[in-house]
Amino acid sequence: MTSTSAASTTDPRPSRAGAPERAEGLAASVVMVTFARDHLVPATIAQVAAVIGARTDVEFILVDNNPDGTDRSGMLGGLARPRYLKMHANKGVSARNDGAQAARGEIIVFVDDDAFLQPLDALDRFAAVFAADPTLAIVSSRHIDRVTGTTPRASFPHTDKARRQDEAFRTFRFQGNGFAMRRRAFEAVGAMSRDYHYGLEEIDYA
Repeated sequence: MTSTSAASTTDPRPSRAGAPERAEGLAASVVMVTFARDHLVPATIAQVAAVIGARTDVEFILVDNNPDGTDRSGMLGGLARPRYLKMHANKGVSARNDGAQAARGEIIVFVDDDAFLQPLDALDRFAAVFAADPTLAIVSSRHIDRVTGTTPRASFPHTDKARRQDEAFRTFRFQGNGFAMRRRAFEAVGAMSRDYHYGLEEIDYA
């Protein structure tokens, strides 16, 4: 996943009501929602850990959607700022809201539990795009299939499928499996709809 597209909401001004206390110097929060992927999620978490590296200004939040009694916080070893949220129910993709509401970083990066965050400077790339345009609320990333090395047609967030896939562009929607959002934008726009259990939620939110 590399950040190659951007989408903006109408008014990214902050609303502090109910916002979590910000940790001083925390640049980003990486949020991952997991359900029924214990066979894979240790590897995707390890990839996030590699991206974070030695940084102490980035937290990782694992939102556990598995409706069981298993504590998966043990998967977070090696992360400087790990946090674990147990939902005790499968809330679907709306569990991203729980991660976002707990996030303390200026930027919230959402990564699916079957997606490998790439490249290693992904967080710097997200930050640079936001810094270059203060009106942006959301920056999406490019979905690259690990088998084919290409972007599936359905995962290309533009109606013109002939566009170059390795160039940034403004668009009307974003890819839910990997995107970044200003925390102040989330606070202003509000939570993602709970009407979508899986799929189409990012189109509705955009």
